[in-house]
Amino acid sequence: MVVKSVASGVVTLATLAIVFLVVFPQFADYDAAWAAIQDMSAAALVVFVLATVLNLLVYVWPFPAASRQLRYGPSFVVRQTGFTISNGIPGVGGAISVGLQFRMLQTYGVPGGLASSAIAVTSTWNILITLVLPVIGAVALAVSGQADSSATILALLGVVAVAVIVGVLAFILRSESGARKVGRLAERVVGPALRLFRRTAPLDLVTPILTFRGSTVDVVSGRWLLITVSNLAMQLTSWLVLFVGLRAVEAGVVDQVTWSQSLAAFSFARIASFIPLTPGGLGTVDLAMSTLLVAFGATSDNALAATLLWRAGTYFPPMFTGLVTLLVWRVHQRRSARAA
Repeated sequence: MVVKSVASGVVTLATLAIVFLVVFPQFADYDAAWAAIQDMSAAALVVFVLATVLNLLVYVWPFPAASRQLRYGPSFVVRQTGFTISNGIPGVGGAISVGLQFRMLQTYGVPGGLASSAIAVTSTWNILITLVLPVIGAVALAVSGQADSSATILALLGVVAVAVIVGVLAFILRSESGARKVGRLAERVVGPALRLFRRTAPLDLVTPILTFRGSTVDVVSGRWLLITVSNLAMQLTSWLVLFVGLRAVEAGVVDQVTWSQSLAAFSFARIASFIPLTPGGLGTVDLAMSTLLVAFGATSDNALAATLLWRAGTYFPPMFTGLVTLLVWRVHQRRSARAA
């Protein structure tokens, strides 16, 4: 694990150096971007801070949405600490974060089964919502009349893809036999592709699908709507930070990037977080977001300024908050141990 973490740290640092020290200086002027940030009005700064705080608070919602037993206070401590660990330790941070969150929930009196279900459901729904975001962005462009024919086709294809994903997920959760059928079908589809890479070990996708169903079916069956809304709200408040920052640096610009265009840029850029080079897509998402904002009409300097504001508002506050909540949990853990 140590070797993997060191190797991942080297890759992370190399990626950040390439993006922020090589690519961005050719893409825009840091001095001009910083000047645009400094020119933010006091009112814009207040609104930006409020959007940042709102995003910080809403980030916790998926946990209480997963169960009535998960109160907001402990959920805040667990989620913020998990964010700091997963985004602060390259390579193995995600795995460490999952184990630590499970342990933390247990110290707050959450049963082990419910703790594992909450973690599995929130992680899965976060991935699903991230995949759905580009569809939402394309639909927003179409609704606002700013989409060309290709974007409209993309929106329609995305809606169909989302319907298929939701249908498959519902089929898995509906019955154990349905989950087995999906697993066997996935094996028949993926198996030939893996044989091209000379994979000889037998492929078993039924077991992990059954494991996922067993750990999530009870939570999802009764609270899927709350889980979906809370995860969507978490993503949209993150976009709100970007939009507020963009409006602030584009003050006085005649042709500003519209809300639907900024949502589309945010939605498609978030897909870059799946590139496993840096924790949380640090650098890769930023580069994609700046490029997409320029494609929608922002100047390169304003796009860079808005992206830097978004990163500052959605990354550093939860990182620092997570350090505090980790200390809060350690105090709680010691008190619980003494009481026991």
